[in-house]
Amino acid sequence: MKFNPIRIAHGKRPEPSKTSAGSAQIGMMQDSHDTESILQSLSQGAFEGTVIYVHGIANKPVASTLKCQWDRALFGTGMGQRSRMVYWVNRDRYPDPLAGTCSDADLSEGTDLTNDTESLRDEDLNQRMILAADQVDHLMQHNSSHLSEHRRQEIAESLRRLAERVDWNTQSELNGPHAEVLPLPSWARDRITRTFTRYLLNDVYDYCFDPSMALEIDNKFRMRVSGGGPFVVIAHSLGSVIAYRNLCRENFLPANSVRLFLTLGSPLGIQEIQDNLKPTLEQDQLGKPNCVKHWLNVADRLDPVAADPRIANDIDRSIVDRLERNLDRPRHPHSATGYLGLTLCKESVRRVVGAAFAQPISSFSIARDLTDRIEDSLVPDDGADDAGAGETQHVLIELHDQGDGGLVVARERLLDEIKLTLGDHSFATIQFCHLNRYVAADLTSMQIERLGPILQRQKVGRIWSDSEKMTLSDSSTISRDDPVQAVAAARVYNAQGEKINWAVLDTGIEPTHPHFLTHGNVRSVWDCTHKAAEIDDPDFSDPIDRHGHGTHVAAILAGQIQPGSGSQHGRNGVAPKAGIHSYKVLDNGGRGRDSYIIRALDHIASVNEAASSIVIHGINLSLGGPFDPETYGCGHSPICRELRRLWRQGVLVVVAAGNAGFAELQSTRGALRANLDLSIGDPANLEEAIAVGSVHLSNPLTFGTSFFSSRGPTADGRQKPDLVAPGERVPSANYAYRSAEAYIELSGTSMAAPHVSGLLAAFLSRRRELIGEPDRVKAILLDNCTTLHRDSYVQGSGLPNLVRMLLAT
Repeated sequence: MKFNPIRIAHGKRPEPSKTSAGSAQIGMMQDSHDTESILQSLSQGAFEGTVIYVHGIANKPVASTLKCQWDRALFGTGMGQRSRMVYWVNRDRYPDPLAGTCSDADLSEGTDLTNDTESLRDEDLNQRMILAADQVDHLMQHNSSHLSEHRRQEIAESLRRLAERVDWNTQSELNGPHAEVLPLPSWARDRITRTFTRYLLNDVYDYCFDPSMALEIDNKFRMRVSGGGPFVVIAHSLGSVIAYRNLCRENFLPANSVRLFLTLGSPLGIQEIQDNLKPTLEQDQLGKPNCVKHWLNVADRLDPVAADPRIANDIDRSIVDRLERNLDRPRHPHSATGYLGLTLCKESVRRVVGAAFAQPISSFSIARDLTDRIEDSLVPDDGADDAGAGETQHVLIELHDQGDGGLVVARERLLDEIKLTLGDHSFATIQFCHLNRYVAADLTSMQIERLGPILQRQKVGRIWSDSEKMTLSDSSTISRDDPVQAVAAARVYNAQGEKINWAVLDTGIEPTHPHFLTHGNVRSVWDCTHKAAEIDDPDFSDPIDRHGHGTHVAAILAGQIQPGSGSQHGRNGVAPKAGIHSYKVLDNGGRGRDSYIIRALDHIASVNEAASSIVIHGINLSLGGPFDPETYGCGHSPICRELRRLWRQGVLVVVAAGNAGFAELQSTRGALRANLDLSIGDPANLEEAIAVGSVHLSNPLTFGTSFFSSRGPTADGRQKPDLVAPGERVPSANYAYRSAEAYIELSGTSMAAPHVSGLLAAFLSRRRELIGEPDRVKAILLDNCTTLHRDSYVQGSGLPNLVRMLLAT
């Protein structure tokens, strides 16, 4: 929840509560020496339940990725069915999920602070008030699309004037027992809060003041706690308000069935939030939910959402409030994963669930890939008690023979459990297919989730995905040559480069070629071969390919043939749906300079740095030149240094090894034709790159490495090329398609490199968690090559195999 209030404290600092010896200081902010007493108060018995997560406001990655981020921060590993995410992102407001992987942090963008914030943490209260006003201004700049610049400045200035007029009592405490965002009567605060949240915090407004949206979010919470208890409920930011409101409902869950309620960066201490909750819950005084056994509230003193981190004095004196330093502080004191990684939070949860609960390898009843699909497919129902929420999943339920009658008895026991759990009506709608050791069925995500914990406890059977398979025959007009297994991977895994972008640094591209039209592959074109200040200067820029090399290379990487456009001699790109960003770094004669290439690399880096995630995932350089070891260290030329920086940014770099593997040597006996070692050029000799040699398109195992392909080792003794790919007589798009054939054949390591670029784009489209990790991707690529049984300085690791890469990951 994005809330950075002006906090007005009323009254003096309360006296510490009198408690029995050895007990926690109930209702007070705990000191570090109280940690063990807090932990000792938590349950340590057997726990066969579920951890429920409730996230905060703003856009998030898809549910399975967000859950994985929380799992890793708290437990260090994915938890499968042992945890669930109450996922309530408003996709009308945020149509596209936030890009992210399991290794990313849930930072709650928009609540970040400047680095100056922490330096004022112990300054006088007027300064902190003024700082808070500045932070409101910061939030308005980043989160309000409704306010004009003049109106924003007017609001911020009025808040600063209010801060400067406050007459502080030196005995007052900023986070006092009655801290409020606005020092006004409740009716006035309510009206102003409605206006404030409407402009700045749309998600807060939805939940607090839009009954239909609140009902939809509440239904999502109820869905995830419909089975699998007891629970540990962990809620962050506005998620703590959602969880609290639902847990307070009468007879929502049995008493003490929530063994631990852990709230992180919660706004529940803010008077305006309490004003909203009381009429909704029909309570004059808020209290701890009956279903909650222990409640621990953790906040960072710089967290702009936890305006009043103390909630025990407003709700229940048994709540333990604790100030902790968020691990992502000072920039992100509200980070969800920064809270989850705290020792106090991890140890508190461990004390409740037990040490065995979080083991990476543990018993389960729902397969991990199926739990991910459940997370991503669940939808809210209409409020009815309907077990059929979520998309239908094709599943196989494995029968468990308990030695009491064989598989027939096991099947009967399984069906009885399903009927008892889902009810007669839902059971009657399920079509079962009885196999020898499995029962196949189409179940909704919610039905699977409700069955899972019961099947695990009863040892009735485990639920697996009934995965789709398809024919591997190919009746299209595409060439049947598929040495890198791209066609097979597209058929079986749908690995086609979707939502992956690749930069092609070459002679430009002909964007109107039919090959690029089916999927709209060409996303941008840039000309780096002129001296104008901007590479898109219309007076100088001509990004269109006037040579033919760049168009041919790009069409090997991506695009799809169109029947009737001279396609009988064409082939689909290795990653048909990948996006192409064309950078013209070679002129119309096929020549360029280092400065042209570095200009393109700078632009690519700036595009990625300006975005919240990597936009251009890889680059292809089907170019190169001789290397002078007397001038540069091998792999340390200017181009290599810039490519290394891009690699470390997370961008894959694919480079042609060079065509210098064959030469004519003059001797006293005349010309000698010979293959040459130590012929790897620059920048192919860069370690942080993937150098690609050439092999025959149709018969690589028979004919081996192309005679012209450059050979290693590098000048400093490293193995290159890294691998080989088709580079002989490769058909691809002709830039002059209007007046000649649409597809022509060219040869060279220039044609081999885009095969690997396309293969990596296709791979990343199905293994998106590896985006931004080029070292890991390179290792997977090389570890799964097919050897040609040639010298490693000639073939590298061999021929890449996309199917094998996908199977290995």
